[in-house]
Amino acid sequence: NRVNKIIIFVSEDEKKYRIASAKLYQKELGGELQILKDRGHFTVAANPINKEFPELLEEILKQECFAGEGININSDFPDEILAKTKTPETGAFGGSEDCCPQCEIQSCHLVNSIYNNKKYVNPAPFKQLFCCVKDALFKRCGVKHKDGAEPAEGLEPSNHKMTTLDSHHAAGISTPSLLYQKNQNTTKTLNGLTTKEAKEKIIQWLEEKNLGKGTVNYKLRDWCISRQRYWGPPVPIVYCNKCGAQAMPEKDLPVKLPEMEKGWEPVGDGRGPLAKVSKFMKTVCPKCGGSAEREPDVMDNFLDSAWYYFRYISPRDNKNIFDKKLSKKWLPVDLYVGGNEHAVLHLMYTRFIAMAFHDLGLTDFDNPFKKFRANGMILKDGKKMSKSKGNVVSPEEYGAKVGYDALKTYLLFLGPLNEDRSFSDSGVRGAKRWMERIDRLKEKIKNNYQDNELLIKKLHQTIKTVTDDFEEQKYNTAVARLMELTNSLSAEKNISSQTWEKFLILIAPFAPALAEELWSRLQKGSTAPIAAGDYGANNSIFKAKWPKHNPELIKDDTINLVVQINGKLRDTIEAPTDISEKEAQKIALESEKIKKWTNGKKIIKAIFVKGKLVNIVIK
Repeated sequence: NRVNKIIIFVSEDEKKYRIASAKLYQKELGGELQILKDRGHFTVAANPINKEFPELLEEILKQECFAGEGININSDFPDEILAKTKTPETGAFGGSEDCCPQCEIQSCHLVNSIYNNKKYVNPAPFKQLFCCVKDALFKRCGVKHKDGAEPAEGLEPSNHKMTTLDSHHAAGISTPSLLYQKNQNTTKTLNGLTTKEAKEKIIQWLEEKNLGKGTVNYKLRDWCISRQRYWGPPVPIVYCNKCGAQAMPEKDLPVKLPEMEKGWEPVGDGRGPLAKVSKFMKTVCPKCGGSAEREPDVMDNFLDSAWYYFRYISPRDNKNIFDKKLSKKWLPVDLYVGGNEHAVLHLMYTRFIAMAFHDLGLTDFDNPFKKFRANGMILKDGKKMSKSKGNVVSPEEYGAKVGYDALKTYLLFLGPLNEDRSFSDSGVRGAKRWMERIDRLKEKIKNNYQDNELLIKKLHQTIKTVTDDFEEQKYNTAVARLMELTNSLSAEKNISSQTWEKFLILIAPFAPALAEELWSRLQKGSTAPIAAGDYGANNSIFKAKWPKHNPELIKDDTINLVVQINGKLRDTIEAPTDISEKEAQKIALESEKIKKWTNGKKIIKAIFVKGKLVNIVIK
């Protein structure tokens, strides 16, 4: 055999199609054919850790990959047609020109003409459909209700008059009720059911009659990884006139990309630029030893990017794809941040490959990332950056103008990480002014100084909120809290070195250069600039421990007690944090704003939520 084993990962729904394709590979390459079912698609329910992938799984994956649930309907027709529809509630029992679905033809033998006007008899015997097969590949087929006599041969389907079925609206829903009567004996009523209930009932009926089978349909299809370009891993296949296509033996892998200083353009006959490198293209057949020619295509870079994190842990391992021992230490990835534009293809394929490695016994996990967060784009004045529009922001240019600390802080302050954010010149200048305010605070630092209670409380509240925000990647709100603390520090005449030390550690992730400089000055007991060689060393701020808050110091003495009338906000009253229910009701009813709503009304009850609100129910 030319290969030992061919392993095909398939989902249950696509088993019959994928096995047929796999047998073609087996015929060419030989080897044992192994089918691993239910790994062909990544679904929301596949792994409990998926709750850490909200952006990907709840919206993008559902829209881009999941086509919906439906049914394959078998037709009692001389030429076999297997029609697939995801709306059996209209496609099987009723509908109209507007709601009758486009059906995907899985198999058909009508290849005599461009348009084949054939009668398609629905196995659920309530109507006849008109079927036109558009081309010999039968990729799409418009299935419509037939009106009257058989259309003339060759008539364009768009000219056919379609019948609107006798439909009624079900109670409480706006979709057709899906009732159609051909005669008394074949009446099928689904009135009053929701679309979902009707779909389930029809699928059940067709399955009981052995006329169809419920399916889950996916938009994902096989991925072609070959590319006609220079940069990429060469495809390890050679072509022999005697033996045909042959896979390169493992001892000759990987196939290295030849050096090309020029001529990177494709040949022009459908082959990639590697076809020009005769020394690379000419080789020997690994089976018979005769002359052979390499495959000139390279593999898509997307393929390598789908498993690069495995290779990163042992990039110099020349014997294994990755070090299994090191993979147990470093993988899976704790946090993976990527753009929304990669959320479908890249994350689907990278998780698929991780599952494949797991099934092959190479890893003890099948989900490569513990947590994923998608980041939005940075816009310029509300528009997507583009060289053609001339609105590209150069980090080097702005870094030179305002400093890289200010630029970095501003980008994180713009908004939530997962949303698009708009860059503006005025905003980045504001971040620079904040850096300058922080730098001026160094003049207020005093050793052996005791800060007032309000400042200490503000410091510990900030430590807690910033720490929590870091865990959730809410960097914009963390910066906002640090700006508030800066205001509090600026209002003080003096600041203790202990408070200043904690503040510098908090800002260090955002403004590392400024924080390191001010930290070095603090350690040396000087406000003068530090020599370049004295920065960092063993006293770097990044070796300092992250501060911890004191739970007792972050408690507020007062709260803003919300007062509602019949669930609607009518007043907000400052009250003690530990106010009792009786006292809360008393001060609420004494409020002049509340009296306007309660005078002359009967108070039914008062609902108290400790530390938050009082809701007075009146009649």
